Amino acid sequence: MSTYDEFIAAVKDIHRLQALQGHLGWDRETIMPEKGAAARADMLSWLAKEAHARLISPRLGVMLDALEAE
Repeated sequence: MSTYDEFIAAVKDIHRLQALQGHLGWDRETIMPEKGAAARADMLSWLAKEAHARLISPRLGVMLDALEAE
């Protein structure tokens, strides 16, 4: 897999995590039962943490540097 393809795959994964956050947040505001708030908060927290970790990962920086050098 080329560096470009690897970078695009990583960015797509980050976008998927953020899209899931959006969908779960919308559900929380519209139809989620009140008793589901704690579980939903836990899910949203994990998704945010995972997306952030991937966004700031050293590997993503290495890929960006390699792409810039091409």
